[in-house]
Amino acid sequence: MRIHGKIDPVVLVWTLILGFSSGATRSIASLGRAYQRHSGCKLSTSGFYQRLDADLAATMTDVLSVCMRPYRRTLGAFEDILALDATLLRLWGALTGSFPSTTDGKAAAKLHVVMSLASMSPNRVKLRTGREHDTAAWKSMGSWVKNRLLLMDLGYYSFWPFHRIHAHNGFFLSRLETNCALVIKTDLRTGPGRRAEVAGHKLCEVLKRLKSKHFEFIVEVPVTLRSGRVKVYQWRALGERNEETGKHHVYLTNAPKALI
Repeated sequence: MRIHGKIDPVVLVWTLILGFSSGATRSIASLGRAYQRHSGCKLSTSGFYQRLDADLAATMTDVLSVCMRPYRRTLGAFEDILALDATLLRLWGALTGSFPSTTDGKAAAKLHVVMSLASMSPNRVKLRTGREHDTAAWKSMGSWVKNRLLLMDLGYYSFWPFHRIHAHNGFFLSRLETNCALVIKTDLRTGPGRRAEVAGHKLCEVLKRLKSKHFEFIVEVPVTLRSGRVKVYQWRALGERNEETGKHHVYLTNAPKALI
């Protein structure tokens, strides 16, 4: 990265990494203010914009490559690990008809990206209207998920995508809503001590009284197919208690224990 005048490259890089979401509204101007605050250097808005060039983009790519290098060897049995997420892009108001936002009278697009951990680059990119639910972009899954692990947050919590990933011999790990009514089939917890019987109970009911720091259950997941027939899967629900809040972080996966 070329050094322009009084720009501190170390502070600039850390500002880009940590300062982009520092305010309620994301903007390049807020980045410039964050840089000035941490570096003690005064820059005009145009002066800061000039630093956001191709050289800086190449530097950030190199930084990402170095940071991700240790994780390339941790894919285990998976061909790749893919992170799925989306973000809203505010658009010019005249585009409301084509790209309606969740706010009436506003225009926005939703950018969906599947990031590959192995190649450290986007694997899939889709652009939809800002009003569409996150799962709308991924109603169908293809062979690209085979032998790959998809990581998803609650924005993608839907049994249908899980079913499609499983049908294409892929794997998923998703946040699970703690109020879900999935029925526990088997308790996989091990170790000494007596445990209350949980088989046959709903997960949301068990979580209210669960004291274990970690847990692993097999739960029944019903999926309504397009034919109307209901297919019931038996997948693993994993959880770990947050010591500060006392609540459990819960995840659902179709991967066998040997893989996750």
